[in-house]
Amino acid sequence: MMYSIKRCYNILLTGLMIITTCTAFSQNTLQGKIFDDTGESVIGANVLIKGTSKGTISDIDGSFTIEVMAGETTLIVSYVGYETQEVSIENKNSITITLSSSLSLSEVVVTDWC
Repeated sequence: MMYSIKRCYNILLTGLMIITTCTAFSQNTLQGKIFDDTGESVIGANVLIKGTSKGTISDIDGSFTIEVMAGETTLIVSYVGYETQEVSIENKNSITITLSSSLSLSEVVVTDWC
């Protein structure tokens, strides 16, 4: 009886270790930097994993970090005044993205609600 319980415990523990290891290796941290077409960092650009609701924004240096799961292969990067880009991230740990100015935006109006 005691041998059977120990054996079940060992099998269960081995299974949990395998699942934990597979889960840990199925995600990847992607780091990137976003620039405009003049080489300046883009602050606050939206970075979204296509087909999900996971996203982040670029910081003051244009840098961002996002967790990417297996099967997630494309980023959507957008910012006001620039064309939205879809960028392949397959098998990448870091990426540099350059956004192009949008010609369709001719004027921005800011209103103050004070």
